[in-house]
Amino acid sequence: MTAGLALIAGLIYTGMDPDISWSAGSALSILLLGLILWAFEPIPFGMTSMIIMVLLVVLNSVSIDVMLSGFSSPAVFLMVSAVTLICGLWP
Repeated sequence: MTAGLALIAGLIYTGMDPDISWSAGSALSILLLGLILWAFEPIPFGMTSMIIMVLLVVLNSVSIDVMLSGFSSPAVFLMVSAVTLICGLWP
């Protein structure tokens, strides 16, 4: 499975324009890899999301501060609390 993911990511990255920087090219490759994994679902959605987040940091596409900055937004906690409230009220 890991070898297949690496092969797909490598094929996606090699088809890009050579003028694109490493961080932009690897981020785009990871995005396309995530879309493929989400579309065909060989692994669960949650695991795919975690793989994408880890790959973004490991391949130096973004810093860990940028990756985790979305979780510090109050909107995330609003959505989590709304879903929790709906799940509690739904029969």
